[in-house]
Amino acid sequence: MLNPTNPYAASKTGAEALCYAYKTSFNLPIIITRSNNIFGTQQYPEKVIPKFINQLLNCEKITIHGKGDSIRNFLHVSQLAKAFELILFEGKIGEIYNIGTDYNISVKELSKLIFEKLQEIVKEYPDLFTEEQIGYILKNKFENVVIFIEDRPFNDAIYKINFDKIKELGWINDSKSFEEELHEIIKWYCENINYW
Repeated sequence: MLNPTNPYAASKTGAEALCYAYKTSFNLPIIITRSNNIFGTQQYPEKVIPKFINQLLNCEKITIHGKGDSIRNFLHVSQLAKAFELILFEGKIGEIYNIGTDYNISVKELSKLIFEKLQEIVKEYPDLFTEEQIGYILKNKFENVVIFIEDRPFNDAIYKINFDKIKELGWINDSKSFEEELHEIIKWYCENINYW
């Protein structure tokens, strides 16, 4: 059951309704997919993971909405592509497939993990960084590099989806651990700071 709690969520619901209407009215072969937060390299810089990384690389404080208690799930983009391929060949026309993960992390925990991973990368690859970046990242404690700002209006506490249906098609999330993937992604952003 779709019960959008804000205009952004309602726009997604509306898009699904349009797709379903085209399937019903014009018999278009439509399959709808829904997924949790996707992460990877070259991501739009306002998304939470690249945003936090770029803030730290610019020697700025990480801006956390509210208290950072919101829980999020993250799925690596390679796994999303794998799921799309499976659905394309094995899914049924007209069905809806949720693509999810069991890994949960709060936004505050995520920001702390990014900071800690970035500190590891600075120590391992100091040539990638300026003296200012090295000083900011290594000489500060986590508490000194975060700032809590006003929460987003109607911010959901958690996005939890049931993805049993895609598992029945044979889908398995076989990516590396979230922490391993995050380490590699942070390193990529450090090497490609001007990618955007």
